[in-house]
Amino acid sequence: MFDYAGVLECAEVDAKPGAPKLQLLVLRNLRDGCRNFRMLDIKVGGKTAAAGWQGKSWFSAKKQSVVDGFTNSQLEGFRLEGFDGQPPALQSLDPLLDIGGVEAYSEQMGKKARRLMLQRMPAAEMFAHLLDVHQEPADIADVSSTLTPTELVEIVMNEMTQQLVALTAACRVVPAPQKWIGSSVALAFDCGSLPSRAVPESEVCGAVKVHIFDWGRSELNTPDNHNRLSPEQRQDRATFWEYYAGGVDRLAWEVARAYWQRFSNAGEWREAFLTLMDFDSHSANDFIGRAVLSPLQEQEEITVPLLDESGVEVRASAWGETATLTYSVRRRRYPEGSPLASAWRITIVRADNLPRCNWTYGTTDAFVEVTGISAEGSKRFRQVTSVKQNSLCPEWNEVLELPCAASRGMLCQQLGAAVTGLGDGTLDLMFPSEHAIVSAFADPDALEGPDDESGFAEWTERLNSVAPRAVRSSAPKVQARRLVRGQSVSLMEQGGHFCRLMALIAGALACTAAPSLLLREHVFQRDPMVVMFVATQLLLAVSVLLFELPLQCLARYRGLDRFHDALLMAASCLAKVKGRGLIYDLQGVMWMGEWIHSKRSRPFLLTVGLFQFLVGLLHLSTSCGLMPVRIVRKVHRVWEGEA
Repeated sequence: MFDYAGVLECAEVDAKPGAPKLQLLVLRNLRDGCRNFRMLDIKVGGKTAAAGWQGKSWFSAKKQSVVDGFTNSQLEGFRLEGFDGQPPALQSLDPLLDIGGVEAYSEQMGKKARRLMLQRMPAAEMFAHLLDVHQEPADIADVSSTLTPTELVEIVMNEMTQQLVALTAACRVVPAPQKWIGSSVALAFDCGSLPSRAVPESEVCGAVKVHIFDWGRSELNTPDNHNRLSPEQRQDRATFWEYYAGGVDRLAWEVARAYWQRFSNAGEWREAFLTLMDFDSHSANDFIGRAVLSPLQEQEEITVPLLDESGVEVRASAWGETATLTYSVRRRRYPEGSPLASAWRITIVRADNLPRCNWTYGTTDAFVEVTGISAEGSKRFRQVTSVKQNSLCPEWNEVLELPCAASRGMLCQQLGAAVTGLGDGTLDLMFPSEHAIVSAFADPDALEGPDDESGFAEWTERLNSVAPRAVRSSAPKVQARRLVRGQSVSLMEQGGHFCRLMALIAGALACTAAPSLLLREHVFQRDPMVVMFVATQLLLAVSVLLFELPLQCLARYRGLDRFHDALLMAASCLAKVKGRGLIYDLQGVMWMGEWIHSKRSRPFLLTVGLFQFLVGLLHLSTSCGLMPVRIVRKVHRVWEGEA
């Protein structure tokens, strides 16, 4: 929470006689004492609105739900809502560049476009920009008395990691699930000045701010109040607490991974890739060319040709000159006592003769992405220069650093200091390299290694295992497989065992009846509409069946898991019992329509249609509360063998 001085009671101006005094909480401004305040405002939770909650209308909640679907909330369980003190490299990303640039539109339109760009930004990219200090604050030549920008952000990430891990532990000790909708986490520090080495590290850490805030649509739920709620209300609180706690888990994991990949390499950086890209605001960035620094060593300013992905020199045009990149490499040594031993300083000077990537304007909007790969290959991180718009010969003169740690195990100590036992063992599998980096270089060893899902699963398993036993018994258990592309599998609604059994039988009947229609002779030539009908029914049957299967089956088969992820993103209504009930009714009507179309000559189709329609009604009646609770409970007890 924020630091506060107390509560101020005062009368409201022009208040009615006898009106109670206002109670104002006097908070400390986060910017207090900062020269250049840099802060991430991260809205936590895969769902940030609920109809009828704290004055939220149905229409506003649905509109917000659509917004959530287009942002990182649905991918990783949180999104970047605001970014104060943006580094110059981030400011150079024009969200409307492909359609004329922000100058061609109103100021309000530009703000909305930039906000959407931030909301869609994945965690790895938002933390890369948070740690971007290669232009601000200004670097220094003498490192003996003052911390460098890289050392400053190492301390910042150290402190943020410990505080966020402590927050994940605190979420597990909450005695009653909370309904915190739209609440945020602030991650902030002062990047306006560099502390002296004489200043204790604890004082520097004290200036790092990690706060939870924004409670406009949240409640403080107590155990007594929770026990007085109805079963539906208690489930509602548990559901939204899973959203919030899962988002905090993922946020802490992303921060810890950023530290691990960037600051935990105690060996050497094996090589560095300097990749020139053309920035596109409305599509994927275009690859221009690459220069490889292998082995990484000190180098005076040199100009090298750019190579494409096949190793062929890139040219400005088919008969043009070779595109080139000019850079230099220096090594900086840090004083004894610093958590960093040294850093490779790569200066990106300029590029020449770049090809035209934007044919509409005949120009290129180039930037350089510097990716370092450690000697053992387990640590990879990237950082970028600013974007130079409309230039075929851009100049940067920007210095990017690859730091080398002074000792191993720094992150293990940090995690252990926050939660005892969390940093035990190896961390390589828990903090894999960013998927975008691995896929960009198509390294077979890395592609077959741990991915984000497995790493995050191990993270939540460790958090659950090291939490005190009393904590796990009183707080909602956070599932290991919480997020799949940001959607919580554990929160997917599945009906009772009897409903699911009927649904599985209905799906099996549909998958049997659909191919039987194709066994008729010359069906392709005689009635192509039947083929389309069969394909539609099979797709619907398979899609809905995935949401009725046990979750262990989805986790076991990667292909099913990925298809399930795509359905969660594109057709989230299938995750609800009510939504699947409507699909079953639709399938039933379609089967009965096909029976009529076949002149009632195939009674099997009528049987399938009626059965699916009844299964749909069963789902709708149980999810909407139309079926008497007594019957539902009795069926459940009989199924479980209790009666």
